Amino acid sequence: MNILAFDTCLNACSVAVGIGVGTKGARLVGRREAMDQGHAERLIPMIEDVLRDADILLTDVNHIVVSVGPGSFTGTRIGVAAARALRLARSVPVTAVSSLATIAHQAALLARNLLPPTTDECIPRAFDQICVVVDVRREEFYAQVFEADGMTPRTQPMLLNSVQISEMCQQASTLIVGTGIEPTVLGNGLSRAQTMLICNIVPDSRDMIAFVSHSGGYGHDLAPLYLRPPDAKPPQSPGIPRRVDGR
Repeated sequence: MNILAFDTCLNACSVAVGIGVGTKGARLVGRREAMDQGHAERLIPMIEDVLRDADILLTDVNHIVVSVGPGSFTGTRIGVAAARALRLARSVPVTAVSSLATIAHQAALLARNLLPPTTDECIPRAFDQICVVVDVRREEFYAQVFEADGMTPRTQPMLLNSVQISEMCQQASTLIVGTGIEPTVLGNGLSRAQTMLICNIVPDSRDMIAFVSHSGGYGHDLAPLYLRPPDAKPPQSPGIPRRVDGR
């Protein structure tokens, strides 16, 4: 099976192709570019580049995996729209995955020394759960708790503040990962003795392929996974007043 995966939810655009997934000779080809905006302009060219690097055509792809959030509103919509278009064009199945689940899976692989270490990590000997925390500003965080395997969710994706997250992490030995570690842990009395940290993990489309091959992706709908209302709102215009006589 040849799988195309891409993620545009957070501050990067990531594309990967898995060739012969499920066979002994399987291989992965991928690219990732950090960016806060411009996902729409880069996604399709990156897909073309990765397919060329993998030496396959889009017609050789028979499964698509896409990250549906939570993440930025614009980036998430871009990825979902591209997946829908490719599904129509190719008539292939699409699996939707959560960005938080992808991060949890990567953390579990790191903890088991199945991935190269990041630069600022404290890998634990043992932990009971993984808590993914993504800083979305305004003192709010996307958060979700998983079993130690990094695949089985203990909670739903949530929008929480740092105090609520620290309370969840005190209930068990926790591996905390993501961009929201500092305000969550250091700002609420949790010590490194109580929690283990991996800071630099972000969704990677190469791991999305491995994650789906193990878990099936939890069956998310092919729709953006939003946890809060958009920041941008339509202007509150009073409209054009009508005259009493209707003219």
